Amino acid sequence: MNRKITYTAAMLILLLWVGGNANLPASTIVNETNEMNEINDIVAQDSIITAKELYDEFKKDEAAATQKYGNKTITIKGFAVFVGPDVYALPSVELSEKKGGKSRILCVLPFSDYLKLRKVSKGDEPIITGEVRGFYEKGDQVLLKQCEIKE
Repeated sequence: MNRKITYTAAMLILLLWVGGNANLPASTIVNETNEMNEINDIVAQDSIITAKELYDEFKKDEAAATQKYGNKTITIKGFAVFVGPDVYALPSVELSEKKGGKSRILCVLPFSDYLKLRKVSKGDEPIITGEVRGFYEKGDQVLLKQCEIKE
């Protein structure tokens, strides 16, 4: 029974994929995808900020850091010290500058991305893109919303 379901699902996916790409030669799809991945990799490597750098900027001069990063989408890297729901039950990853360090960056994912939390475990060093919303002094954290786990 499971084999029939798996086979049927695979065929359905294949038919949908072929139908959606029927007008494009396969080489075009592969080439465009490879070129875009290369461009994205180059851009991502040049613009990744560490959790320590972002936190230090906000701690040193919150107004200047808010001016520089406020409501802008950035890519950040740090060590995961917490993975799970935040205080509002939203999927989140808290980052630090070192393994087992104090949480400095709170990355909140959209509610629909709970399953994507499986990509990250405590101690990993993920790369996350998100919109900087500001510095929360009581929690001593920089808040990023609408985050997406890249690696």
